Amino acid sequence: KDGAVSYPTRVHKIRLKFDIQKEGTIQFELLETLMLKSSEGKALIGLSSAFSGPDASSNLRFDPEGVRALSKDQIVISDEYGPSVVVFDTTSGKAVKWFNIPNHFIPKHLSGDAEQEMSENESGRQANGGFEGLALQSDQQTLLAFAQKPLLQDATKGEDGKRVGSMC
Repeated sequence: KDGAVSYPTRVHKIRLKFDIQKEGTIQFELLETLMLKSSEGKALIGLSSAFSGPDASSNLRFDPEGVRALSKDQIVISDEYGPSVVVFDTTSGKAVKWFNIPNHFIPKHLSGDAEQEMSENESGRQANGGFEGLALQSDQQTLLAFAQKPLLQDATKGEDGKRVGSMC
């Protein structure tokens, strides 16, 4: 429901087994569920209105999208609400590092209503269009975050009122 439902965010560790001799045969086993938490240990939730200000690290709203393992003890997850890139401890589920995101990605006026947020901002990520994807380069030193939509300042309104842009 696009941010309208409150749910505790989580990551599932699974095991998949493929039988190449039997086409379409996949065994799925849930190994562990890690509940995601703020640095203070509060549950991060997928409710778009669960914010208290523009600093993503102080809000509870979190829409996990891309995930990469940094080590057996840490994972990094991208979030489209902030947008954010956050390192989590894989034992406790707590956020241990919030990366600084350049200001031109951050909307100044937040809202739980996507249309209101879009109308009140001239720059930053579009509503529901933050960091959808995340990649870790082979050198294990560089993270790449991928925006789902063009930034507000890089787009114009099309005839249908939707933002159209060439840079994403």
